[in-house]
Amino acid sequence: MRTLAAALNPEGNTPTWPPQKSFPGQQPAEFNNATGFPVNAGFPINTAIPAGSSHGMQFQSILQGQQGQPIFRENQFMNQTPIMPEVALQNAVVEATPPVDTPKVSKSDCKYQLLGTLTGHTKSIAVVKFSPCGKYLATASADKLIKIWRILDFTCEKTLCSHKLGVNDVSWSSNSQFIASGSDDTTVKIFCVLSGTCIKTLKGHTNYVFCCTFNPQSSLIVSGGYDDTLRIWDVKTGICVKCFPAHSDPITCVSFNNTGTLIASSSFEGCIRIWDASNANCLKTLVDVDHAPITYVSFTPNGKFILSSQLDSTVKLWDFQNNKAIKCYSGHVNSKYCIFANIAVPIGKRVISGSEDGKIYVWDIQTKKVVQILSGHESAVLATDSHPTTNIIASGGLEPDHKVRIWALDR
Repeated sequence: MRTLAAALNPEGNTPTWPPQKSFPGQQPAEFNNATGFPVNAGFPINTAIPAGSSHGMQFQSILQGQQGQPIFRENQFMNQTPIMPEVALQNAVVEATPPVDTPKVSKSDCKYQLLGTLTGHTKSIAVVKFSPCGKYLATASADKLIKIWRILDFTCEKTLCSHKLGVNDVSWSSNSQFIASGSDDTTVKIFCVLSGTCIKTLKGHTNYVFCCTFNPQSSLIVSGGYDDTLRIWDVKTGICVKCFPAHSDPITCVSFNNTGTLIASSSFEGCIRIWDASNANCLKTLVDVDHAPITYVSFTPNGKFILSSQLDSTVKLWDFQNNKAIKCYSGHVNSKYCIFANIAVPIGKRVISGSEDGKIYVWDIQTKKVVQILSGHESAVLATDSHPTTNIIASGGLEPDHKVRIWALDR
């Protein structure tokens, strides 16, 4: 389970990582000939948001004047104790500033405030994900459960029960009707949100499934985990259409780009690989100078950049076409756990990440300065996500907090 990684290092020592000598930008192993995958079996997207209660009125007032498109960002159990932008970016020198105890907060109009707290999980929160339609929030936990919350009034609509061990990741289909999940029980499951039932169980991984995501067309799911392999599944049949060795260490995160033609994967070995989704060929490998384990990776909404988290307390923005990190965000604490990072949608000007000090950090995407630090959780914050159409973020805490909090931008 993503949130139980400390058990792998009972002494509490900070791990060290030997320098990686080389990462050739090609596939790490021989592949069999791969069949092309369908990419046109998508679903219609319903972006309507219903009226609701008093919370709904408050939420709708926040929605006024906000426009945006859903993002498909999907998200980590660690071997040692481990952890998107719509604007044009200028090339910049990366300044990997080490974390400080009290980072300076720059003046800005960024004023997120606590909107509500969701309780119901009994163990650490592993992941929080807003639905593409914007009406729901999915949360998953070490308690084996996935909960679907209606964000207008913060009520739990469904509790999805099928996994036998903790759930590490979830992903929404593009029409917000299905959820894919990956678990320590080595399975990937597909749930129907309307009925609350598991409609498919995808078996094949031989160790913890740490990450999974739908492609934008919702015709495929890619998953990865502790068996060091990526598996691509056909959603309609539940068949694994491709399995290939992707990294030499556990895979922490996978992400499709906005067209579904590329897959990015990250690993504790300290590199990001970019794959051709149609034939599973490795197109390139991204490696940073410090070789810290990479615990999160996601294409930005426009598909031109990649956002990543590292166990050296940094979040980095990559120009993957030119094989380099162009922005580095620091100030938070991240040396033990797999922590998500996000682009604040729809404003697209902020980078958001949880932290092991129990706070949520917000950076200006261009200046790299911390513009707000949100306090409220009582333990490390591993899970964050940004609403697809309005300036709301969700966060989830590690035990003993195990609560989900909703934050809204007050302008």
